[in-house]
Amino acid sequence: MYSKKLNQAKNIALESLKHTAAHLEANAIIGVTVNFTAFSNDIMGVICNGTAVKIEKINEMAEAAEKKDSISTLHVYNYNPSIPIRPMEVLLSVKDAAVSCALSMKDINENAITHLDTDLIFENLFGDTIECKQIYFGGFQKNSRRRTSDFVSIPIPPEELPLKSVKVKIKRYIDHETVIIPHHAEVQGESAAESRTGGIAEFLKAIESFKTAKEIQDYALKFNDAHDEILDSKLMKFIESQVQMERLYGGKPGDYVAAIRELLKKQSCQ
Repeated sequence: MYSKKLNQAKNIALESLKHTAAHLEANAIIGVTVNFTAFSNDIMGVICNGTAVKIEKINEMAEAAEKKDSISTLHVYNYNPSIPIRPMEVLLSVKDAAVSCALSMKDINENAITHLDTDLIFENLFGDTIECKQIYFGGFQKNSRRRTSDFVSIPIPPEELPLKSVKVKIKRYIDHETVIIPHHAEVQGESAAESRTGGIAEFLKAIESFKTAKEIQDYALKFNDAHDEILDSKLMKFIESQVQMERLYGGKPGDYVAAIRELLKKQSCQ
């Protein structure tokens, strides 16, 4: 009877741990320990501890990102206000003399979009237009505030890279297993140069007074929400790596801002 009650208490404690992790938007718990402790009046207690984490499947984009310069990023500045998602970036990868791309998009409203039928209109460094019709994106995986598709092949030779800009025209999409054709006209935001240059300058000016990488990361997340995620994924990952370094080794005020400036300088030269 005593053993049965302890097992029941352990199960209740584990369920409570699961609920706490779910409240923190975690999808796994690691390092779980269960301890039994004795209180006064012959009362026993059960204590469960663990670390709530969020695990994600390693996809093609993550694997390619580990290889330096294997992925280039183009920001998307056109969008259709009638669609509950907004394309943010097109990621280009070259492998075995073939070019492929993935689409990163931001959820605007609740949706269950699984596939997109798009036309991609690229512009090269000479101002020539390269149009890729009927590019189908699917296999979207959610990462933080965005969803990123699987990589798909596109009919662009590697020698055309690097490309200057891209427009994404969504012709059809599947939401809740229903094919939907957008009817509203697309909207064009600021040009890539105007938007990114002005936004980056504003961001750098704001973080000058910050003393820690964590302060910069917190501000960057809020800044991205307010500016349609103008800070690209490479920069956000770099800031995250600086936060990890700070936790392990510490850092001097100003080091992080200088490192971010250097990264942005290298990106502007590519």
